[in-house]
Amino acid sequence: PDVLVKTIGDPDVLRAIGLSMRTAGLATLIAFAFGTPLAYLLAHRDFPGKHLVESLVDLPLVIPHPVIGIAILAVAGRASPVGRFLQALGVQVMGTVTGIVAVLLFVGLPLYVNSAKNGFEAVPRRLEYVARNLGAGPFGAFRRVTFPLAWRSVLVGMVLCFARAVSEFGAVVVVAYTP
Repeated sequence: PDVLVKTIGDPDVLRAIGLSMRTAGLATLIAFAFGTPLAYLLAHRDFPGKHLVESLVDLPLVIPHPVIGIAILAVAGRASPVGRFLQALGVQVMGTVTGIVAVLLFVGLPLYVNSAKNGFEAVPRRLEYVARNLGAGPFGAFRRVTFPLAWRSVLVGMVLCFARAVSEFGAVVVVAYTP
């Protein structure tokens, strides 16, 4: 118990925990902002390539996470063309909070999108049609009808995304500690 208390009180441990919470929270907020429209689109629209998009969304669930870190290193590392381009823009990915958030978003986004998509699919479309017939625009119908009825699934998706992000280790080690 004494070692545990001492460890929890260590400033480096507290900084690491704070960094994990901040980056996982930021990844969750980005997933909410960009994943919600994607989840709605996948739930309510048919379009060419929809199954491909759904497969790409689910891809991070089947790739081993250290491989994700290595892939990001290969694509955005200092020696890659993309990495050099990003550095020219002043954006550094490897060894930064930006890289950590990118990894956490990559591994957590599928959980958010799939949960929100299931919630949006559960809302009867006829309720949206009624709102539209009563004068609401597409966003108004979403904001006043669909989202309030699907918010629990959205919240579950956010919790899953955060939990997955805060527990990620393999890919973060590659991205955060690459010299």
